[in-house]
Amino acid sequence: MDNFHNDKELNFKFELNKSIFLIDILKDYYEFENKNKMILIFKKNNKKGTIKEEVSIDNLIYFVQIELPKIYPFLNFRKNWQIRDSEKTDLITRYQFCFGDIDTIKKLIDNIKYLKIV
Repeated sequence: MDNFHNDKELNFKFELNKSIFLIDILKDYYEFENKNKMILIFKKNNKKGTIKEEVSIDNLIYFVQIELPKIYPFLNFRKNWQIRDSEKTDLITRYQFCFGDIDTIKKLIDNIKYLKIV
């Protein structure tokens, strides 16, 4: 997660920028393919990403909201905690804003079909 897209270049008022953030934050774990405006989700099963399996949106949502914060515990930040790293604080805010709601995650995945990067 330390080497993802510079989210400071993204305007989080626009949904497609949030979809780019989703792709970037998950790039070590998942890959997305746009097949005729249908988004297919693939879990990477090795470090190189050469072994993949197609998964459901439900699996991805579970990973984003439950598993990813276990890998990066700072994502579970609560207001009463003190984090001195401003970049992590910005990341936490954007992560919670973009992925705190299941319907929002579904919408961000669906919006990938409008991106030319997939």
